[in-house]
Amino acid sequence: MTFPPIESSPLSFPAVRKAPNRDELKIWLSHQNIYAARIVGLSGVAHVEDWTSFATTWTAASVNPAIGNGTITGKYRRTGNSVTYHVSITMGSTTTTGTGEWYLDLPYAAADEVSIGSALAWESGIGKDEGTCWLNSVTGLQAISDINASDWGDAVPFTWADGDIYRVSITYETDFA
Repeated sequence: MTFPPIESSPLSFPAVRKAPNRDELKIWLSHQNIYAARIVGLSGVAHVEDWTSFATTWTAASVNPAIGNGTITGKYRRTGNSVTYHVSITMGSTTTTGTGEWYLDLPYAAADEVSIGSALAWESGIGKDEGTCWLNSVTGLQAISDINASDWGDAVPFTWADGDIYRVSITYETDFA
C-alpha cells in the first residue's frame, strides 16, 4: 500500500496524510522527535503512553541513602515494549548519601540487562561529571563514571553536598505486551 504525499508546507504542522481508505494519521515534529498524535484504523502501531511519575527507590550497597529535604523525581513513558525512564535527585542540606554504590529501581522489569543510558553528576558551583547508567539487573540500574570506571555512590564521582544533582536517563526493552 502506498500513501499520497504529506499535505503540508514547512510552516503548517500537524501534517496530514490520507490513506486510500480515508484513515487519518497526524504527525508533527518537536525537538527532532516524531510523535503520533492520532492514529485511526492502522494496525501494528505501538501504544504511546503519556509521561507518568514514578516514585523510585534509591538504595546503596551497604547503608541506604535518605533524601531528607532534597528531592527525588522519576518519570517514565512506555512506547510498546520500550520504556524511557528519567530520574533526578537533588541533594538537600539534610540528605544523607548512604554508603557504597547507588541503585535505582525501574518502573517496569527489563527484558534483559543489555541497555545503557546517560548519567550526569552536577557538583554545585564546581562543574559536572558525565557517566553511563546501565541495568545491573532486570529491576534496577546504577551509574558508572566515564573517567575512572568507578560506580557512583556516596563518594563517587565526588563527595555529594547540598545542591548537587544526580541524573540518569535510559531507554530499555520490557516483556510488556
